[in-house]
Amino acid sequence: MKDVDDFYFDVLRQVHMPRWSHGRVVLTGDAAWCPTLLSGIGTTLADYERILRPFIKEGQGLPKIVPRLLWPHSKLGLTVLRSVMRVAGTPLGQQLVKKGFARDSESVDLPDY
Repeated sequence: MKDVDDFYFDVLRQVHMPRWSHGRVVLTGDAAWCPTLLSGIGTTLADYERILRPFIKEGQGLPKIVPRLLWPHSKLGLTVLRSVMRVAGTPLGQQLVKKGFARDSESVDLPDY
């Protein structure tokens, strides 16, 4: 790291906002409702708080262990990640992941403008 001039480091974090607007100040897009890069629903979020808030809360509901599993900090963690990925790659594992984490973007009734 000391010898390269293009080293990049980032930390995966998530902020849960109690509201996205105050008076005339409004957060929108990922600044307001970035669910988490792990949920896979970021590109489906393009409407207003009243409509999307329940969908966003569901997308943010990943167990706290999930980010930790996906970014291991030890050999044991890497072993656990690889084991989980092997199971997730099986037909049964795919069904479990789909059932436990997939979100139905069609469940959000967006208005026509």
